[in-house]
Amino acid sequence: MRNWFLSWLITGSLGMKIWLIRHAKPLVEKGLCYGRLDVRADQSLTELASDNLMNALSESSGVKVLFTSPRQRTKQLANLLAQRLNISLVEEELLAEMDFGEWEGHLWEDIPKSAIDLWTEEFNDHPFGGGESTGQLLNRVWLLMENAKRRHEDQIWVTHAGVIKAVQFIMNNGEPYIKSAADWPRETTNFGDWITVDITT
Repeated sequence: MRNWFLSWLITGSLGMKIWLIRHAKPLVEKGLCYGRLDVRADQSLTELASDNLMNALSESSGVKVLFTSPRQRTKQLANLLAQRLNISLVEEELLAEMDFGEWEGHLWEDIPKSAIDLWTEEFNDHPFGGGESTGQLLNRVWLLMENAKRRHEDQIWVTHAGVIKAVQFIMNNGEPYIKSAADWPRETTNFGDWITVDITT
């Protein structure tokens, strides 16, 4: 597994780590837009991800709390990890994937190019499919990160690709506002994989 170590430098000297874990592969048709859809993940791959994470987390005994998106595909992995680590599990709606509105449940290839073009042209403010804008996603993730700093302890977040990219963007740019779609992180965390972020609180 590959970990990315980033630093969010803010006033103070106490450090903490957040494990950002993406759910295992979901049981959906390839190419489906499923941001807020509540779909399950492959259970065997979820268990494999849990095994891999336990090997990595064995060196991080300081983790005391696990936050998860309330979607089934994240809760499957979060429940396994919380049981095996014997730590508290908290459902957090702010960790949910981006809401793609009317395009949820459609194949990406069937979504009109004009709809995607409008989204990318007004990437911060346009609510794709009438759902959520990238700016709204960034602002709720910013709030999560602010809340995390106040806890002063290592945490696990079981979440989605869009949320992980939002964290990466904020840490690289320092604010929950994106000027252009070209600035959005290109690389996507694999299913069942993770990154870690080091935060100075």
